[in-house]
Amino acid sequence: MRRALRIAGYVAWFVAAFVVGVYLTFPLDEAKGAIVELLETQLGKGKQGQHGVDPVVRMGKLSVSGFGVSAKQVSIQLPNRNPDPGPTIDIDELAIGVRPWTLLSDAKTVVIDADVYGGTLAAVVSADAKGVVRDADIELDDLDLAKIPLAAERLGMPLTGTVELDVELDLGDTPEKDGEGKVRVVVKDAAMGPGNLKALIPLLDLEVPLIDLGKLEVDIPVKQGKGTITGAKVDGKDMQLELFGDLFVRGKLQQSRIDLDGYFQPTASFLEREKKVRDLLELGEKVGGTMGLPLPRAKDEEGRYYFSLKGSIEAPQANLARDNGRRAKQRSQKGAAATPSPPVLPERGDPKERPSRSPMSGPLPSTKPPAPATATPAPPPPPPPAPDKADEAPPPEKSDEGAEKSDKPEGAGEKGDKPEAAEAAEG
Repeated sequence: MRRALRIAGYVAWFVAAFVVGVYLTFPLDEAKGAIVELLETQLGKGKQGQHGVDPVVRMGKLSVSGFGVSAKQVSIQLPNRNPDPGPTIDIDELAIGVRPWTLLSDAKTVVIDADVYGGTLAAVVSADAKGVVRDADIELDDLDLAKIPLAAERLGMPLTGTVELDVELDLGDTPEKDGEGKVRVVVKDAAMGPGNLKALIPLLDLEVPLIDLGKLEVDIPVKQGKGTITGAKVDGKDMQLELFGDLFVRGKLQQSRIDLDGYFQPTASFLEREKKVRDLLELGEKVGGTMGLPLPRAKDEEGRYYFSLKGSIEAPQANLARDNGRRAKQRSQKGAAATPSPPVLPERGDPKERPSRSPMSGPLPSTKPPAPATATPAPPPPPPPAPDKADEAPPPEKSDEGAEKSDKPEGAGEKGDKPEAAEAAEG
């Protein structure tokens, strides 16, 4: 017993001395340079072409935190294939660690905690050396859109609201085929403007006032690498909007692609209040018909303006529809027709058990109940009457023709049995 305690004491002392030694002698300056180089490489350093601008990562003081490091005042300038520098993401505090037991495997598991734009980010992501994600569990709470310059640059106008994001993905070895999970996005108190829509839709030069968008909720179930978006609606005081389409998951999540259609429709109260916008829309429809602009061809008979949103998540492209929303309506109807199929959803529990549970839950309930229902009532009635009539063969002697006529339709086997019964009765 004493020997065991002595060994345990030596082990505890060694671990404590090792941890203290790491904290005191860890080469933070070298680690900082390695982390910056790694992040810039993952963001596409050296792959922006002859005239592009590489990403730039800057961070403040570095400190050891658990099995990782933490840094304050982190700035990430995104890459751009054009000569102008890309937008910048500012993070107040960032902590990155690695689960030590995954260091010996192909996919390393990274744990990230960050305070960014007024919100908090917690993520556990497993990825291989090429940056291909195998599984991801990401939670983002209370992200303030007004503090993100990237959103304003992409839209060409201010965007306000708070964002919540919940991602649970198990992508496997081939995310395009094996990807399973769910993505949920909630935007509360959303509003946009004032600004110009030209940055979002190049052919639509329209000054936009402040627009109340209300709340947006998007649930995207992902199966076999494909996510389906249905029922993503905004029902604000000034604007109504709906999105539907597909999300195609890639191992590098930022390269995942979207193929969405949707519409926006100003409310009657908004058009009555903002008469300038109403007049500009009416003028754009009249002039657009003669100049070939897409605005009149984007509007349907109910006053909805249809558009498409395609491309990668990191660089989507928006365009007005040119068929008065016919294609978008067809996709919406197909999506609505496909949505009733998830009766299996209430039965699923842990998302990771979903792939094995969904195929099992389909056949089991459908095979067991129907089999007894169809087998027991139907077969028993035919056999009893047939033998009874055969046993009562003596009475039909008076009218043999009627007996033969009644016996013929009942099958070949019965034809052979009834004459023998009749002969036995006569004898």
